[in-house]
Parts: sequence; structure tokens; C-alpha cells
Amino acid sequence: MRLAEADPQVWQQVFEVNFFGAMHLVQAGAPVMSPGSSIVLVNSGAALRNPPTMGAYAASKAALAGLVRTAALELGPKVRVNGVYLGPVTGESLDAGAAATAAAQGVSVEEFFRQRAADLPIRHIPTPEECAGPVLFLSSHLAAAVTGQHLAVNGGQWVT
Repeated sequence: MRLAEADPQVWQQVFEVNFFGAMHLVQAGAPVMSPGSSIVLVNSGAALRNPPTMGAYAASKAALAGLVRTAALELGPKVRVNGVYLGPVTGESLDAGAAATAAAQGVSVEEFFRQRAADLPIRHIPTPEECAGPVLFLSSHLAAAVTGQHLAVNGGQWVT
């Protein structure tokens, strides 16, 4: 829905889940975390690339990116805070919208996924397991000097 017709209560509900849920998690977890701990918040590329008619979602994800930076400043040096910007990921979430999108484009669901994968430099839609690796990296001692950052985990979506 376009901003001009948007219901502010719908926006509030989206922010409750996408922003305030993460904020409450950081507030509850950070005080009991050990020095050297890490928080990694899962975000969406919509924080940077607003999909049309998805203003509430994009705005809530941009706010989440701001939360990562703020938490990194306020919790460092005890806790590092980073995020990942996910693009398309195989699974239920992508499957849920694929049928409607494919129908609107006049293609089969299989063709929709084939076209979506062909648009990515890695030529396939990343799996949850492939997305877990960067999260593990940001959580590990290998990223000890990284805080307040987002890593784009999207199969190269934004280089095309």
C-alpha cells in the first residue's frame, strides 16, 4: 500500500515486530552478556532499497539498522553489535509470496524462481544454511574488530 493511503496502525504493528522486538531483545540480553559477547540482528535489504508499496517494512528495517549502530556505540567495548542484510532466501517466507508474484507476472512458480536466481551473480537463491555462515562469522572471534556494521548476504543481488 502506498504511503498516502497507509493506515498508521499497520505501520505501528510492523514496527512492533521488526524494530521494537529487536530493541526489547537487546535491552533484555545485553545486561547479562559476558564481555566479548556479540549480538547479530537479522535485517533486510529493504532497509537500503525500498520496495514500492512496502514503506512500513522498509522504514522499520532502516530503523533496525540504526538500532545496530546505536547499540554498538552504547554497548561497546563489552558487547559487539552487527547485522546482516538478507536478500532472497529459500524457504517458507519466499515460497509464500512466490505464487502470487508468479501469477501476476504470468509465469509458473518454478519459472519465477529460475528467473530470480538468474538475476543473482551466484545463479541461485541462497539457502538458510548459506546465510548462517556470515552470522557465525560476525558472532565469532574472527570479527572481534567489527561492530556497528551490516554485512549484505544476498547472493550478490546489489551488484547487478
